[in-house]
Amino acid sequence: MRVGANRGRREALTLTAVLSIGALVLSAFVVLERGEAQPPQSRTLESMSTRPDARWRVDAASLFGKDFGDASVSVEVADDHLLVRASRNRLGRPSAVIAIDPDTGRPLWRAPRIGWENSCAISRDKRLACTRTARVGSAIVTRVSFVDPDTGDDLGTATIPIPGSSRILRAGDGFLVLTVEMENIALPEEIPADSVLVPVAGLVTDDDIPPLQTVITRFDSRGHALWTVRPPVDQGQPVVTEAGNLLAVSGFRHGATVMRLDSGRLLHSVDDRKAVVIHRSGFVTSGLAGTGRDTTEFYDADGVRTGEISGGRISSGDSAADPVQTINGDIIPVETNTTIGLASTIGTDVRWTRPSQRSSPLVLGDRYVVTVVDEFSEDLSNTRKWTVLDARSGSRISGFTAGFGQGFVGFDGARLILGGEADADQRPSGPALSAYDIRTGARLWHLPAPNTAARWQVVAGHLLLVDDGVEAGTRSSIVGYAS
Repeated sequence: MRVGANRGRREALTLTAVLSIGALVLSAFVVLERGEAQPPQSRTLESMSTRPDARWRVDAASLFGKDFGDASVSVEVADDHLLVRASRNRLGRPSAVIAIDPDTGRPLWRAPRIGWENSCAISRDKRLACTRTARVGSAIVTRVSFVDPDTGDDLGTATIPIPGSSRILRAGDGFLVLTVEMENIALPEEIPADSVLVPVAGLVTDDDIPPLQTVITRFDSRGHALWTVRPPVDQGQPVVTEAGNLLAVSGFRHGATVMRLDSGRLLHSVDDRKAVVIHRSGFVTSGLAGTGRDTTEFYDADGVRTGEISGGRISSGDSAADPVQTINGDIIPVETNTTIGLASTIGTDVRWTRPSQRSSPLVLGDRYVVTVVDEFSEDLSNTRKWTVLDARSGSRISGFTAGFGQGFVGFDGARLILGGEADADQRPSGPALSAYDIRTGARLWHLPAPNTAARWQVVAGHLLLVDDGVEAGTRSSIVGYAS
């Protein structure tokens, strides 16, 4: 979660598509935010007791045909399937998706689905849904397709009568569709393929980015709309806790809102100087670092305040992301300017505290807390000090020093898996991989970087190496690894 971030300025990229017909100019702001896509608790790996081997490799041409040979591939969602998307970075060229077996890389569908431009999700009861922008008569709408994940066949469709960019995510036995309202938009297939995209980059302030209204619609997994809400303007970054039946949405400049997942009912709102964590028993709020508001407040799943901790705030963790997050367990890291600790989400009591040493804690399940401290030296041989603590007592279990260019990739219950080169003096670095014993701190194995331009990704317990194809002469690809 973002704590103490500078919200005054953002880098923005203005993309202006100048079409050859001269009749349509399409403009969009893409805000470039730092952040990790996956929180630590979502990066649980299968056993990595030995150095993993590459088991399969796919690229756009092998999955989608030669017409997609220059496309980039990415993993959209995963469960018993990996849903792979191919995106062609040219106007007027549709994207495509297909499901593959995560153990073999083998396609599971007879043919890819073309034209699902936005996103897809798999529900808890194993249903697949994808969104796209479509035209119904003269109106632009958001269309939701409900699909058999084993075959790719349609099971049903729903229409949201709102034009704009949409995103879908899992919400228990169903889905949430978030649509950002936009006017004067064109369908990708309606833009001539020979149109020219002219990028113009520059620094802008928050005030230069127009206000955006997000509309949230919840569906069950059969395609029935259950409720629709409009959160405050500029709030459209969602997190969900299915066990706690809660949804929170945030924006980069206008605070956050907590709602019930079953009804969309508003429970609580905070301003942009506060952080929010939702969990399986309710939610927690606190001031951000640097705001001087070191009080952590606890609420149950109905929004009733149950207690507070004075003199502490929600910990910033090891990443810079939005100030709304979800956790799976019953413990939450808290901090002051000089200490870190763990608090119970149920009893609102602090289990333990210890000096922070500028550390960033990672909570791994209910047994371990890992702190990471960057250590700088005059000769630029910078390192990172990793310390493993007992989550129940805060006592030290083990520790080790790793390269400055190494960062957390995943945890298999017994080993920390770090990515990056040990001698790199910057991050990110090449995608080497190393495993460290959680109890002793000893390095157990090392995998040299298989591809210097790729990056590691953990999806539903699967370890993947994703190459974006940015180097000349290479194609975007996904490689599946396993021990």
